Amino acid sequence: MDRLNEYLLPLAEAPALWCVFDPAWYLAAHPQVRAALAAEGSAEPPAEAVRAHYLAHGQPAGLSPVIWFDEAWYRASNPDVAVAVAAGQSRSGFEQYCLEGCAGRSPHWLYDEALYRALNPDLTDEALGASGCFNRYDHYLRDGAFTGRPAHLLFDAATYTAAQAEDPSLARIGAYAHFLQGLWQGAPETATSPWFDPAWYRARYPEAAAAIAAGQYRGALHHYLTNPTPTAFDPLADFSEAHYLATNPDVAAEVAAGRLRNGYEHFLKNGAAEGRSPAPWIDLRAYLAATPEAAAAVESRAMPHGFAYLLLVALPSGLVLARGDGDAGPTRYETRYETGGETSSESAGGTMAVAARAQAMLPLRARGRLDFTCDGPPLLTAIVTLPPERARAVLALAALRAEVQGPVELLLLDAAGHGPGLAAMMPGTRLLPAGDPAATRNTAIAQAAAPLLLFLDAGCEPVPGSIQAGLRRMARDPSAGAVGGPAIGADGLLSQAGLIVAADASVAPYLAGASPQTAEAGFVRDADACASTLLLLRRDLLRALGGLAEQVPDGAAADADLCLGVWRSGYRVVFDPAMTVLHESSRTFASAPTAAFAARHRDYLAIRPPPQPGPRHAARSPRVPVERVLMLEETLPENPAAPATAAIAALIAQGADVTLYPLDGGPSDPALLPVFLPETVEIICGPGRAGLEGFRATRGAMFSRVAGQP
Repeated sequence: MDRLNEYLLPLAEAPALWCVFDPAWYLAAHPQVRAALAAEGSAEPPAEAVRAHYLAHGQPAGLSPVIWFDEAWYRASNPDVAVAVAAGQSRSGFEQYCLEGCAGRSPHWLYDEALYRALNPDLTDEALGASGCFNRYDHYLRDGAFTGRPAHLLFDAATYTAAQAEDPSLARIGAYAHFLQGLWQGAPETATSPWFDPAWYRARYPEAAAAIAAGQYRGALHHYLTNPTPTAFDPLADFSEAHYLATNPDVAAEVAAGRLRNGYEHFLKNGAAEGRSPAPWIDLRAYLAATPEAAAAVESRAMPHGFAYLLLVALPSGLVLARGDGDAGPTRYETRYETGGETSSESAGGTMAVAARAQAMLPLRARGRLDFTCDGPPLLTAIVTLPPERARAVLALAALRAEVQGPVELLLLDAAGHGPGLAAMMPGTRLLPAGDPAATRNTAIAQAAAPLLLFLDAGCEPVPGSIQAGLRRMARDPSAGAVGGPAIGADGLLSQAGLIVAADASVAPYLAGASPQTAEAGFVRDADACASTLLLLRRDLLRALGGLAEQVPDGAAADADLCLGVWRSGYRVVFDPAMTVLHESSRTFASAPTAAFAARHRDYLAIRPPPQPGPRHAARSPRVPVERVLMLEETLPENPAAPATAAIAALIAQGADVTLYPLDGGPSDPALLPVFLPETVEIICGPGRAGLEGFRATRGAMFSRVAGQP
């Protein structure tokens, strides 16, 4: 009997998900098959005819039968299989995998069997059998891909999901399937991991980009992981394959022997944790020795190694490393901060780091490379209050230009008196003269051509993805009149996570001084107000309100006054943690009661609680839910079909606010939180069972009831 007939079956009959035959994918992936079947008189061939084509013709031709298996890569990665196929002992790599290789080999270039086995010791053969999974890859497709279990060093579900536009299929089919389908459908390739930069890769290697355009590879990551000369390509700007192999002869020997694909594989698995240098301009051991906060993050396991701290914390905070290798790409970091001929050893994230990075960008922008010219109607009007430091202004505007890939109308409010020189560096900008802050913004509102307005305050820089997150929310939620998010100061702590208005007309920042990782700052909610450091609003709504009230003092009171006007108009003010801004200014996010503010909002103040010391969790949102439910679960739901997921969805549909408290403490990394849970759920990770009594003592009074486990 043909053993392969036991595979490539319909879902109800297949022993594993990786062998469920999908005739639509097979025809789309191999257009020549459709042409051949059409020539035989089957313009729309039935599934069985497509399957029969693979068994009779696709196997000898080396075609992949399903999206989950890559025939060409499997043969290239397993020379013994290629020899067996050539000798006629196996008809294809897929047949060999079905009959033997599934016990321990990797079937696809984006799934690492050895890694999945090592990271999941609970998945014994007995456990797999009990769960109805054929092998570990079957488990990954059924469960692991939905619950955040990593299966490849260069594919992180949270990173990939964060880069995607709103897509309901993402939660349904999982990040792994979504990414693979996107490659075959020609979707734009986004980052799948902090450790690989697809945009940089295409720009650095034109030959790779050309091969992708010609259809030889599906994308940059596919090229990097499957090309026949793996040591000839670097994965991102701050790793040099040539340097790593030259300085680590033990690794070079392993690569030469075929036990490692390249040096980067070793670096990610071992070298980074060992402190080996990834590039001539990075000495990880020296960096950790000189940077206590980085060393502490590694010691506490908040970061796996110093390279992770550099990429995920130091670079976004402003660190710049000086490159000595001119061929490696543009400078992105510098270990010495040089301004005016002087050198400072300020730590990453400090004011000097930001100033140095901003100063370094000025020559790059001096000839108009920040272009805000609008060839058509703008998508967004950005109203930017310029800071006194010219370089810092350029840094914020560069972040703005990089964030919005479309026509942006830029109106600069020159409160610092820069004059026309700065605007001349950036074609398409308009400079409004200095004046009363509210009056100047009102002038900009009157001139704005786009339906959405973005307020960006002096000395602030949007983090990557923040403005896009706000634009997506505005597009899908017509009830949102304003969207803002948290501000992080130079000390790396929250300056605010929304503003709270009290009954006495005072305004206070929520969670000021807390860590940005604080659970209470990590979910979407309605807020009294959001700060105008970074705030998206609807233009016509602002015009209907008459703009900003010029009689209210500038600062937190003015921001609250504007947002309460949004509420009064029947729209919502939404706090979205994805809309984060970094700020270096000394701005305060609190204001004392004023008669002008109180007179304008008597009705709203009448329903707000009085000011109180402490975090004021119960006052963080003006929304009055049907009930506030504290849900206790032993662990976080593992997939969208888990009972707890359905229970949470039902509560939210009924109008409840839900706080989910995992008794096992949950993941230490917020990036590992389940992406399928509603974004409005507050998830309290960290305290766990030991901290439950303290949590109830401080916050128990705000809940209507407790659900889930006792």
